[in-house]
Amino acid sequence: MQRVDQLRGRRIATLPEGSGTACSLECLLEHYGSAPDEEFAEIVYSDPNQAHSDFRNGRVDAAFHIIALGDVAKRCVGSSLQAGGRLLAIEQIEALRWEHPFLEPATIPKGFYRSHPPLPETDIPTAAVRAVLLARQGMDADIVYQITQTLYEQRNELITANCLAVHMSRPDKPEEMLFPLHRGARAYYNRDKPHILVTYADPVALGLSFTVLCVSGIWHLRLRLAQNRKDRADTYNLEILNLVDRVRKIKDPAELEEVRQGLFDIFRRVVEDVARERVSTESFQLFAFPWEMAIGAIRHRELTLANQNAGTQNNNPRKGTCKDGSAAHDEKETEP
Repeated sequence: MQRVDQLRGRRIATLPEGSGTACSLECLLEHYGSAPDEEFAEIVYSDPNQAHSDFRNGRVDAAFHIIALGDVAKRCVGSSLQAGGRLLAIEQIEALRWEHPFLEPATIPKGFYRSHPPLPETDIPTAAVRAVLLARQGMDADIVYQITQTLYEQRNELITANCLAVHMSRPDKPEEMLFPLHRGARAYYNRDKPHILVTYADPVALGLSFTVLCVSGIWHLRLRLAQNRKDRADTYNLEILNLVDRVRKIKDPAELEEVRQGLFDIFRRVVEDVARERVSTESFQLFAFPWEMAIGAIRHRELTLANQNAGTQNNNPRKGTCKDGSAAHDEKETEP
């Protein structure tokens, strides 16, 4: 057999059902063919030693085992290879990662299991999974921080005890992991990172400057608009005061009516400006006082002119003629 898809109908030994190795095998067979049922391949679940023993003795056709490269791998897998076994390359790892992102591409180097003659004879592409140390979400962050600190800062001692510790590394892309980083571990990984305000000091300063300029511009614009509204209202008030001064000098009722119409025209323009927000509501309320004063001045002037006309008529009585031709006066003659 040279390819994984040639395992159809074969017996494959792997670790106990439910283990990470067994689940990975099921995912692999599902990708290459169909669900791992009797029609595709028969999976034989057992412990690692039994799985490799069954393979060497011919009781199974293949053995699937996820194991770190090291002395244990050389003992378990190397003995099976020396007994005539062959490593099958997993060449579609990138396609597998679309459905199973926990898988990563890896390589079994040439001559890893035996140097002369080399075994394997060439580099073998394969899949790998990360071994992740898990902590409960509610675990104290300080304790997780100290554990993470010990693992990385005492790494040399760990490598001395177990050479596989050399492969230990921090997660480069935590978002691709199946589990989120614990806040204690994140605090350790980010311990040397500057504060966010320091990192983005220049953009923040630029943003603040731009914000201040915008706010200042908007504020001055509002002040300018408010001043324009006030100036417009003041213009109407001055027009009313001019009309009031004119009312005091009017002697013709027709001219007084003309002034009244002008006053109502001013009122109409003010109402239109309030509707168009050219004059503020507060200015309109202030405008109401001089306008009412002007209306009162017109009414007072009307009464004054009416009284003056009535007095003029009383000071110039009509003269009549009696039947005998003598003049008759309104005044009564007093008897001697």
